[in-house]
Amino acid sequence: MNDSHDTSDTHIGKLRENSHTGAHGRNLEFTQGTASLEGHTHAMASVVSLRVSLHPDTSTEFDALVSSLEALARDIECEGGVVGHIKALASCEAGSVRISIVDACRPALVRGPAPAALNDEACLDIAVIALAIDLDLLIGLVCEAMKCTLG
Repeated sequence: MNDSHDTSDTHIGKLRENSHTGAHGRNLEFTQGTASLEGHTHAMASVVSLRVSLHPDTSTEFDALVSSLEALARDIECEGGVVGHIKALASCEAGSVRISIVDACRPALVRGPAPAALNDEACLDIAVIALAIDLDLLIGLVCEAMKCTLG
């Protein structure tokens, strides 16, 4: 994947190279927010992490986020990869909620008081570790999942 041009026509959001986060660092622009993404490999694992910030006066349904992450796990396996884990932590003044996915065949485990929606006061961090999948392919799948959630 060539990061130096707008790839919104491939449905993975508008990617701009971010020289401060390394070769696989990107800022993603979505209708409802932005995300700072970093990716790297370690042995057979591809790792993608991102921090999502929602725009003021917007929100996204919590259940939609969970569904998108479950779909991401299925997409990883459809591409021949193995889900190591997908973790998300949404934090705000009222508390935090964790999402954990370790297998595409199992539903996400949600711990903590799940809000109906996340708004701009929430901090959302996501980490995806997968085996036997190319890093650029995993980044594309993660971007697509975020586009489904954040527009």
